[in-house]
Amino acid sequence: MTDIPAQYQGTYKGAGLLAPYLKAAGVTTIELLPVHETNASETGRAGATNAWGYMTLSFFAPNRRYAADKSRGGPTREFKEMVRAFHDAGMEVYLDVVYNHLGPSGNYLGVFGPYFTRAHHTPWGEAVNYDHDGSKQVRAFVIDSALRWLRDFHIDALRLDAIHEIRDDAERSSAVESRGGALTVRFTAESVRGALDAGLSADELVEALERFTPGPLPSALTVLIDDVAR
Repeated sequence: MTDIPAQYQGTYKGAGLLAPYLKAAGVTTIELLPVHETNASETGRAGATNAWGYMTLSFFAPNRRYAADKSRGGPTREFKEMVRAFHDAGMEVYLDVVYNHLGPSGNYLGVFGPYFTRAHHTPWGEAVNYDHDGSKQVRAFVIDSALRWLRDFHIDALRLDAIHEIRDDAERSSAVESRGGALTVRFTAESVRGALDAGLSADELVEALERFTPGPLPSALTVLIDDVAR
């Protein structure tokens, strides 16, 4: 295996360069941790940094810190090239996305609209407003973000972080509506096990998925959840 040049290590370009080697090793799917713009630190403390990416500040663009090309539009182009490199190698790319909370510092979304509600509380503070006044626009905002990663960046699937913290008590069948196109959601025994290991019961997982899914859950999925929970 050829070493990744130092200037590309830890970047989208460097990850794309790994595609042929990962394919040769038998890897079929890459799952990326969240790459939305985030707080550098989950605590917001000066000098405290991490690379987890779960304190989202913006839902629509790849994090510039992970790009070798930081020119205008460079991170977006580089991210697309990385995804294309994995696809050219016959691999799928999944992306972890965080739509249940935003980072506690540097987050000004609430200044611009009713993006949060005090009706629900999450481990990270006020919940994203999926079910109170102004929530229609908030849901549209989140749906447009998901569609952008699938449609414009050609991500194959999204892993939704902590969907049990997407609170919706409104009289709707789902916390998220369709916006001009069908989305395919894939579940594996591993992803179900991850949700159960996080502390959800099988019934709670089904309930959380029903909040997010228009119509009834496929019977094959409920059977899978029951089988993994045993």
